[in-house]
Amino acid sequence: MRLLHFVRHAAVAVDPGLPSSDWPLAAGAEAAVSALATGLHGIGPRRIVSSNHRKATQTADILARELGAPVEVHPGLEEHHREQGDFFATRQAFEDAMTAFFEHPNETVLGSESAAAARARFQDAVRNIMTLSDDDEIVVSHGAVMALLLEQDANGSARSIWQRLKQPDHLTIEWPGLRIVEK
Repeated sequence: MRLLHFVRHAAVAVDPGLPSSDWPLAAGAEAAVSALATGLHGIGPRRIVSSNHRKATQTADILARELGAPVEVHPGLEEHHREQGDFFATRQAFEDAMTAFFEHPNETVLGSESAAAARARFQDAVRNIMTLSDDDEIVVSHGAVMALLLEQDANGSARSIWQRLKQPDHLTIEWPGLRIVEK
């Protein structure tokens, strides 16, 4: 059995003047990622694969420094596509929008990509990564797309997985079964 280690990026410094893909990590995020890395030392990764979003690459860079592995940015690992105007003034407004996103997967209710399209894109990218080697992999990405991919009876609903994930966080996944084996 191979393992896929999903790492959700660390907390971000929200800037409504930038698209969410350009948001940097928040102050203090580096320490949180370094702490998370201590639990990943036994993996001995050959590489760390990251989304191209700034918050993910910054998280991956910290992990790379801590674990001594190079970072590779891979297409398709980004969060569901949202635009600069998709900013919410309150956490509750954002949660409500995300609820609609998860409850209506075939509709484009937030940003320019439906949940179903985001899941398919992310699944293709992960499958591609896992075919490139026989190693266990560390993938740094985003909560919603990870939750969409992992949604199944044994793991729970995408919304519940998304709500449980912290910033940063780590999930160990059985590949190719996609069952969460450690949390």
